Amino acid sequence: MGKGRSRTSNDNSNYHADRDTELLDDRPQPVGIYGWRKRCLYGFILLLVILTVLNLALLVWMLRVLNFNWDGIKNVKFTEDGMRTEGQVEFLDSLYTENIQSLQSTALKIDSSRGVYIRARNEDNNITNHFVIANKTVSSRCELFEIKNSKGQTKLSVSNNGVKFGNMDVTFTGSSKVNFTGSIATPNVRGPVSEPLRVEAISTQLRVVGDEGVYVTAPAGKILIKSANQLSLIANKNMYLQAKDYYIKKPRVSSPQSGTPYTGTVYELCICESGRLFLSQPNSDCKATDTICQ
Repeated sequence: MGKGRSRTSNDNSNYHADRDTELLDDRPQPVGIYGWRKRCLYGFILLLVILTVLNLALLVWMLRVLNFNWDGIKNVKFTEDGMRTEGQVEFLDSLYTENIQSLQSTALKIDSSRGVYIRARNEDNNITNHFVIANKTVSSRCELFEIKNSKGQTKLSVSNNGVKFGNMDVTFTGSSKVNFTGSIATPNVRGPVSEPLRVEAISTQLRVVGDEGVYVTAPAGKILIKSANQLSLIANKNMYLQAKDYYIKKPRVSSPQSGTPYTGTVYELCICESGRLFLSQPNSDCKATDTICQ
């Protein structure tokens, strides 16, 4: 009998426990995140709001500094043909473009503190032309370098074959001299208007050659030819000297002593009415033949 009562009491306690559990399950359960998860979520949302505000502030600052507008950035405007700038533009790296033009009635200025390098490449991406404007030098590496005028006429041409000047007068100014190590082919050499022209060969000889003649004129001055050793004027046919007066300065004087035998042939120098010079036999009183003065 005792065992039956104890079993009944245990069954009653289990029954009440199960019923209490069912009553708890029937109550409404709270929905959401609580505890440390809720605090972390709110902290993340606050951080996201702060970053969004900072990004918006930086965006507004950039828009104000760069002066964005509907056409471009500040003085830079994007058009159908490309990009147009008004004012100064600074490039921090290389610039690749097909064409650079200045605005109307304004000059195009390119400024660099470390030099300007302009390169041209071929289809194989090899450099064919190289133009450099450095701090103290201007250099170019190319097959042919030309300078043309506004009409497209070549005034200066530099290539492997030499330097050629176009159809123009070349004027050298300044107090320094111009030295040529080789030959010069030119139809005319003129000196400055108010200064003399000096042509010198210090350690070698000076040769002036003209296939159709050589003309040396000084309309308002004089001509002075100096030579340290010998001066030769050679003409295959005729040589003309035209002047009002002729002077021969410091000729050699022969003073033979009495009784000294004569050792040479001496002729007389005579001149025709036309100005032709000829030699006559000694003591002939410059008697000319019929054809000598023709």
